[in-house]
Amino acid sequence: MFKNKLIYDSLTSSLFVFIFYLLAHLATDVPTKLSPTLILIFLFLIELLVNLFVKKINYKISKSIYVLIYGCISFGLSMFLILFDFINIPIFIAFILLILSGAVFALSFYTFRSKYCHKRNS
Repeated sequence: MFKNKLIYDSLTSSLFVFIFYLLAHLATDVPTKLSPTLILIFLFLIELLVNLFVKKINYKISKSIYVLIYGCISFGLSMFLILFDFINIPIFIAFILLILSGAVFALSFYTFRSKYCHKRNS
């Protein structure tokens, strides 16, 4: 469908986060501060920047780190949108909570990986 894999990956990632944003918006009856179009453009630009960054260092990272980067970004962006748009907290505090939620996600991923994903000696 798309000839450029970078744009396709960015679009699918941003649409994935945007769907969860819309589901959360349907579940809560809170008026939104931002238009959904601006949110989708914001998500696409962030995901495009992340994809450009990952593409530049792709030869240096393992597959688990690649998954971790995408998980942290998607989870962090979801938390940021929910905190900033639904709970109406200031953007600076929402950004700090985005970083903390990404760090908690990363720590839980590494704990799970080190506990359950051992390499077997054959």
